[in-house]
Amino acid sequence: MKSEYDPFTQVQHNITIRKWINKFGEVVDEKRTNIRLRFVFPQEMERILEGNGFEILHVYADWKESPVQQNSNELIYVCKKK
Repeated sequence: MKSEYDPFTQVQHNITIRKWINKFGEVVDEKRTNIRLRFVFPQEMERILEGNGFEILHVYADWKESPVQQNSNELIYVCKKK
């Protein structure tokens, strides 16, 4: 996988390369997939949600509803429309 992060746009560009190899060790097929991930800082997400008429009910660190910590990699927002 190749990955580049642009801190100005907060976008990470990933290229995943999958190779299929035959029994002789030769590459017989290759597939590349591209994905762009936009990262949002917690304060930015709160402003976006509240600015668009949502009330934040809960924020979790994962889908198991774990509390958010300093090193949390994910943020799950539970919101309702005001």
